[in-house]
Amino acid sequence: MTSIKGNLPLLESLKVSGDPAEASRPPIDLFEVAPRLRRVTINFDHPFPMLLPYQDPLHILSLAPNLRKYKAEDIGITPWICGHSVVRHEILDFMTINDCSRLLFLDLPSLKHLCLTDALFPESLTAITSLVHRSLCHLQTLSLGGRDSRHAISGIPRANSHESLFLQGLPELTTLKIFIDWTFQLTEVDRLIRLLKISISRTFLPKLTQLSLDIQTYGPFDFPAFVDMLESRWYLPSTEVTEPQRPLISRLAVVYFYGPGVADISLMARIEDMETQGMATSINLLK
Repeated sequence: MTSIKGNLPLLESLKVSGDPAEASRPPIDLFEVAPRLRRVTINFDHPFPMLLPYQDPLHILSLAPNLRKYKAEDIGITPWICGHSVVRHEILDFMTINDCSRLLFLDLPSLKHLCLTDALFPESLTAITSLVHRSLCHLQTLSLGGRDSRHAISGIPRANSHESLFLQGLPELTTLKIFIDWTFQLTEVDRLIRLLKISISRTFLPKLTQLSLDIQTYGPFDFPAFVDMLESRWYLPSTEVTEPQRPLISRLAVVYFYGPGVADISLMARIEDMETQGMATSINLLK
């Protein structure tokens, strides 16, 4: 196998998977030189102790300028070096990673689709905001698989008003998906929901058309505020000439919700009214 190292001029797609039983093997470094590499997928069932060249986006993106899609899931959070220089990649438009701290060292002007599979809250919001402001990219889809950071070390400072800054940087976002596991405190999500409600003085995510909330916890969640937000993005305010110029707002068309909430008759009736008028919804309340 060592004979292929440095001799992969046509390699465009690479998929690496492993088993913890292979941990005693030396690090894989056969694919470090692959100038046409465009797609990388790394998938392990457990945090993998072996150091892999393609485990870290800072490494792969600095070596593969033609990469358009990078996907690394379920590989565990690996150490990163403080003071690492920023890596700029001109054409990457899709990325899936699990460590939000890497976003502090990336400059991705073409990035449109981002998925964080192990998003720390609120650190992940701060990291995404940093990436967007540095890169001037226009994210269109964002998926956050979340847990809280009370027992995690991410190296990212908590920022005041991070939810507002986070939403301000995503004017082109059309799809937002958030998954919350059972360890999570729902305070951050509640605040995001309230900020997503459209008002005369505030409109975040004006192009949002699809929203998915999958909350695997019985913690308190403000379901009435969630319904208020849906209505604000379905019954859009009129845009008369006499009104101050408002941004063009897209109607929220597809909603998926799985999480805690009380099946209040009046709330469910309001949701049914929106469904009757065309909103595609799937509302599943934890019992």
